[in-house]
Amino acid sequence: MKKFVLNIIFGLILFSANAEIKMEVGIKEFFERVNPLIEKNQQYKKMELSFKFNERLLFSEFAGWMPFPYLDVNTSVSGTELDKHYKAFDIAASLGISQKLPLGINLNLTGKQSCGIFFDNKPDYSYKFSSSAGLNVPLWFMAPSALPDFVKQDFGLYKKKKQLSMLERDKNKKALIIKMISAIGSEKILKKKLELLKNVQNWNIEEKQKNEILFSQGKLSVLDFSEKNKKIRQEEILLFQAEQNYEALIGEIEAMGLSFSDLSEDIDSWLNFFENFAFYLQREASAGDELSLLQHEVSWMQSVKNFNNSIPKFFLSFGADVLPSKDRYPSFPAAFMGYWKDTPRLKWSVSMNLRINLSPLHDDFRLNKNFKILKEINSLNEIFLRRSLEEEKKKGLKNIEKALFTSEMSKSSLEIQKKYFTLAEELYKQGKSSIHELYAAQNLLEEVKINYYAERFSYILSVLQTYNF
Repeated sequence: MKKFVLNIIFGLILFSANAEIKMEVGIKEFFERVNPLIEKNQQYKKMELSFKFNERLLFSEFAGWMPFPYLDVNTSVSGTELDKHYKAFDIAASLGISQKLPLGINLNLTGKQSCGIFFDNKPDYSYKFSSSAGLNVPLWFMAPSALPDFVKQDFGLYKKKKQLSMLERDKNKKALIIKMISAIGSEKILKKKLELLKNVQNWNIEEKQKNEILFSQGKLSVLDFSEKNKKIRQEEILLFQAEQNYEALIGEIEAMGLSFSDLSEDIDSWLNFFENFAFYLQREASAGDELSLLQHEVSWMQSVKNFNNSIPKFFLSFGADVLPSKDRYPSFPAAFMGYWKDTPRLKWSVSMNLRINLSPLHDDFRLNKNFKILKEINSLNEIFLRRSLEEEKKKGLKNIEKALFTSEMSKSSLEIQKKYFTLAEELYKQGKSSIHELYAAQNLLEEVKINYYAERFSYILSVLQTYNF
């Protein structure tokens, strides 16, 4: 019942907050605003270059299904210096094509031509041609449980890796955007706080002089004088710390490539824009970590792909050589034409290669069982991951709910404080209160307003961190 009432209150708060939206801020408007700022950041430029480089590496995953032609050229010079001088020059060129096939099968086709020149009394020429084909096939009957997963990764790994690359880029960009917005928002709030502390400091200078006069006149006890000075000193320390924090924050903002002109917008319109975008995300966007699940899926696909390397292979090859009727001809054209016309003979061969380990202790006999265990471990890891991500999502949504509720409570406190300050002004004008009481009410109003800004900003960051954009 308590939870039901809290949900109703939260819904009313969200409804009232949305009712105050005067301008719709969607994805387009958001990125039109933040992109010119984030593009000044050197970290963003580095991230974009890394993404482009990764895209080029990913292309090899796709290109692996295309035929890969290649040319292999070899030359050699040989001779003898015994009873008969003999020198020869050989050049051979092989043109081949490698093709990746489904189920981890690889096909290789090769055609080889060679030409020889023999320097004896007069040059002689020879020409030869040979061809071969090889097929490399994994023995899937050794691990049949891995076959469905291997087929899935065979046709889906490139697409998943490309999707993962895009999500990683979006996540990294999101992190940089949140860091930038956090720095800019903190600067605006801290600047307001500095203004308040400086006003308090100016007031304290007068108070300190007044306290010293009252103490010298005996109208202020030692204890009261000490307490008042202690409070003034604490406020001086707070001002000093705030100034130090502000300088450090400005250094951080400058390191992002931003300048003071990028910080010139007033805090009210700045918060309104990002608050409206936060409301939009809660209505339209999804929450939760989509990247981690995809990383887990890609990691498993890569493991399945690597598992194929441990499966024994069956190699089948076919070779065909054309044997000439003569070994040498007086010229290269005569050697080429004679090779094909002078009743050549065909020599062919088919060979198989298969290595089977006979020891029952070898890993080959446990491949199928090992894969089943690995798959079960992966399934359990996925369950744990989903549970963890769901808990993170719930925690994020709960933080948003809490931040929005606190923001609305701060707004109510601000409205009350405004009425109190109006009353303090009226009492001062009527001579019923001192200027000190009026300044105290004004400073308290400014302090409550800064707290309201901070709570609104906390709500914005909670939404940006939880929802995907």
